[in-house]
Amino acid sequence: MDQIDQQIVRILQDDARIPWSELGRQIGLSAPAVIERVRKMEDAGIIEGFRAVINPEALAQELLAVVMFEETRCAGLIEFCKGHPEVVECHRLTGSYNFMVKLQTASVATLERFSMMHRSTANRRPGFGCRRQCRSRDIRYDGSDTCTD
Repeated sequence: MDQIDQQIVRILQDDARIPWSELGRQIGLSAPAVIERVRKMEDAGIIEGFRAVINPEALAQELLAVVMFEETRCAGLIEFCKGHPEVVECHRLTGSYNFMVKLQTASVATLERFSMMHRSTANRRPGFGCRRQCRSRDIRYDGSDTCTD
C-alpha cells in the first residue's frame, strides 16, 4: 500500500459513499484510476466491504452493553451469540475474562433475558465469571462526542 492507497482508505473510512470522481479530485487521480486502486485493495483483502452505520436510537435499541465472560465452553458461547441478533460483536480475549460480547438492545430487561438464557444453556464450573457494563455516552472514532456536558 502506497501513500495514495492510504489516503483512499482514510477517505473511504470517513465516507464510503463518496463518488469516485470526488474521491479522485481530493487525491489528484481520475475516477477510473481510483476505482482500479479500490478494486485492487478489495482483491488483496485490505478493503473487506462497505457498511452502513445504523443509529440504534432510531431503532429503539438505546442500550449498549458490554458483557465480559469467563467461559470454558468457547464454541458453545460463540454459537449462543450467533443465535442472538442483539449481539453486535464478540471478541476472544486474554486475561481474566476470555470473551467480550457487545449487545445493542432495547432495555435492561432484554439484557437480563440474554444473561439468563446464557446461564441456563451453559455448563457452569466453579468460579465462572460474568460482568456487565452499560454505555453512558458515545465518543466516536473521528473524535466527535455525542454527549453534551
